[in-house]
Amino acid sequence: MVHHAFMLNPIHNHLAQPLVWLLFAVLFGVSPPGLAHCKLQPIPDHAAGFQTVVGELHQEGGDGDVAKPAWLGPIRAGQCTLDSELFHGPLALADARYLFVVSYSGSTQWLTAYDLKTCRQHWRSAALFGQISLQTDAYHYRAAEADYRFIADKHCHLRQHPGR
Repeated sequence: MVHHAFMLNPIHNHLAQPLVWLLFAVLFGVSPPGLAHCKLQPIPDHAAGFQTVVGELHQEGGDGDVAKPAWLGPIRAGQCTLDSELFHGPLALADARYLFVVSYSGSTQWLTAYDLKTCRQHWRSAALFGQISLQTDAYHYRAAEADYRFIADKHCHLRQHPGR
């Protein structure tokens, strides 16, 4: 007679489920439920007409700097017009809906996300003083006293994590 009390059914056993999800994540690139995040898609600095969920994206009020352009705004996508602050790249789009820019005033910067469906600001970081770059899955912030990554959660809010 076989006793099933000691057998683990990985689908129904709450202790084995994290191991199953880890296996799926490694083999198939699947995120566990509740941990899925929106993917940041880089937008080239000179991407006039980049397609979003509401239409083509246009950054207006450019400064003409080819190496590191900045824009005064507004930002337009389809019928949406956003009166943004002065911003520069790296720009990213998440779920074809959320536009991420680096807003700035003097040496103070903020990561800002705009929801192109509602034409409103969706999220904004605390003030940042340092270099900001876009990596494969996150914004990377580096300053003399800090090194962080801002990773998008499932609601496309950026969450701060230790760098590298």
